Amino acid sequence: MSIFVQNFMIMKKIIFVCLAVVASLSAYGQGLVPNSITAGMMGVGSPYFEDGYVMLTPWTGCGMEFADKIVINEGAEAVVTCGGEVVATASGLELAEPEDWYTGNADMLYIDFPEVNLPKGEEYVFTLKANSVALKSDPTQINEDISVRFKVPASIDYVSKVTPKYVSTTDKRYVGLELTIAAAVVAVGEPQWILKRNGEVIGRYAATVDYHDFNLSMCTVDFPAITFDEGAEYTLTLPEGSYAAMYRPDITNVERVEYLQKGESGIGEVAVGVDEASETVYDLQGRRVVNPGKGFFIINGKKVIKRQ
Repeated sequence: MSIFVQNFMIMKKIIFVCLAVVASLSAYGQGLVPNSITAGMMGVGSPYFEDGYVMLTPWTGCGMEFADKIVINEGAEAVVTCGGEVVATASGLELAEPEDWYTGNADMLYIDFPEVNLPKGEEYVFTLKANSVALKSDPTQINEDISVRFKVPASIDYVSKVTPKYVSTTDKRYVGLELTIAAAVVAVGEPQWILKRNGEVIGRYAATVDYHDFNLSMCTVDFPAITFDEGAEYTLTLPEGSYAAMYRPDITNVERVEYLQKGESGIGEVAVGVDEASETVYDLQGRRVVNPGKGFFIINGKKVIKRQ
């Protein structure tokens, strides 16, 4: 039994539960078409292999669930193309044994390919060629080309939610951040979030990457409560390459920058001779100044020229 078949059998219960929400038959073309197609099971978003699918696993093939019993015709063929060129050819097609699938008239077709990491950053088309399968009860009913367009991304940027972590519901000082990632990912080495104040590093904190379930992972960071200086910009940066697709370690995240507090922007009119005695004073880099001399400063949100 192929690796793909073994992996697919493990996931069959999940697929069975989800069959009620599959796309309509027209999603896969005309003629004899499947109810659903699955591939990899570790892409982005839907478990169903349909146009726009983002693949984050090696390509090993796919499975097609048909509403009725089918037969595999002589000369059946399936391929994957990129830019019109064939880059992978199926090594075999087989029907599931009855005990490997649920009861009833439905049938599952496994399309097995030699395992390959398709080059990232490219778009592909999987096609089960016309006349590859027929309806068992009426062999004149055959499939036309059944095609699915998918892509292998160059990097991962699938953050679906950003959740700040505060001291409490009343104390809104930051103590961490959580990213929800719509993909199965794992940490690369010992990644760190970098805390910056006005572009300068003021702290580094461990990034925890956890795979939760199906295509869902979390990347979190915890740090001591921070009291922000007024007018200063605070950011958290997760460097590129901090986490990778679980089964494609060559596909890693893009740099992620989260603004905890944005600095003064659109600074007001230049004022001259403002009394800063009772004001908090910052230089143009956002650093607090106790005894300002001559020069430019930020006082009460405005750029000020101090001449003496």
